[in-house]
Amino acid sequence: MSDSFVHLHVASAYSMRYGTAKPEQLVERAVAFGQPALALTDRDGLYGAVKFVRACMERDLDPILGVDLALGADPIEP
Repeated sequence: MSDSFVHLHVASAYSMRYGTAKPEQLVERAVAFGQPALALTDRDGLYGAVKFVRACMERDLDPILGVDLALGADPIEP
């Protein structure tokens, strides 16, 4: 992969049913592919953020934090 490519939608194992890898494993894989940065967008929360940022700092990878929020319809309809 090109060093200009960055995954911006990645869920860790902290996102039940959406991701299976631990944040440290995601960082190792991004480093192996020569990516300069990686985003962590766990489902409905920042559950793996601290471990992710620490792993990125140890491997000189730029961390990008986000969240994948599920929004539902308004429960009260007119």
